[in-house]
Amino acid sequence: MILKLGIMKNCGSALLGICLLASVACADVCFTHTYTVDEFLLGTKQAELIISYADASMAVDKHTRFTGTWMKRFFGEEKQERFSTQFLLDEGRINEIDWQNRRLYLYDLGKLDQLQWFRQDPAYDQSLADHLKNRYTVKPPKLNLAIDPEEHLINGYPCRRLIAQLELETHDHLKDTISKTLVQQESWLSVEVRGYAEYLHFRHLLSDRLGIESERLGPLTYLLRYWNGSLEPIRGRLKDVTGYPVKTETVVTAHYTTDPGTDAATTIQKVLKKESALLSRVSSEMQDPGQFQIPDNFETIPVQ
Repeated sequence: MILKLGIMKNCGSALLGICLLASVACADVCFTHTYTVDEFLLGTKQAELIISYADASMAVDKHTRFTGTWMKRFFGEEKQERFSTQFLLDEGRINEIDWQNRRLYLYDLGKLDQLQWFRQDPAYDQSLADHLKNRYTVKPPKLNLAIDPEEHLINGYPCRRLIAQLELETHDHLKDTISKTLVQQESWLSVEVRGYAEYLHFRHLLSDRLGIESERLGPLTYLLRYWNGSLEPIRGRLKDVTGYPVKTETVVTAHYTTDPGTDAATTIQKVLKKESALLSRVSSEMQDPGQFQIPDNFETIPVQ
């Protein structure tokens, strides 16, 4: 599942890190994904993402290798990192492990709306909002969805291909420029993946607990985080987005235009990110996501 809630500082754009450290037990289902991302500034990263579900808990262990040439030169070697998070709905909490800094962060699931990494005075917020409103015009996002009727076989799973494109546009009146961001995503979805029912069940449990639409936690998580307000206007288009994402490819492209609407208009285009994820294995031989152990020398930090 590609998921981003905003409170997970160390997770990638597509991912929610969760880790299992107890002795080997059995989860209801465990999905293993290979994940590759090429970012404009950070270069190439490769990761293994292991996601497991059992009852009202979910866990993922994410191991990342920074394989890009620039990162190797900067660190003098190939950098590796690991981040982990665990959702325990029955206990009403989230545990996040920062392995690099030997820290365990504890979140109260009932207080997620209170977590803000940067708090400002409300009066200042309003003044900033008024300033930005006068300088910028932000168009409503445009979302296009299509389902390929032809069946595709991916890693042995019969899939339907979802083609999605999100367009974001902002006009800077002071500089007279237009910035457009295009997010293009193709996902191959299958309802025949073993464990799909467990995945779907937990998604609905988490949706109810957080008070957000279940669709925001599904295959279109990355795109829908830019969609403010109710999903009701696009509910009809989302009803066909069913199945577990066996394969997903995403490309984020930026378009920057100066002097729009004139003969001097110039547009610069840059690919900001390319990422892909592939389901490589499904099993039940994994640690129980309801279990959780960390080294004794890790610092525990309750997040208020």
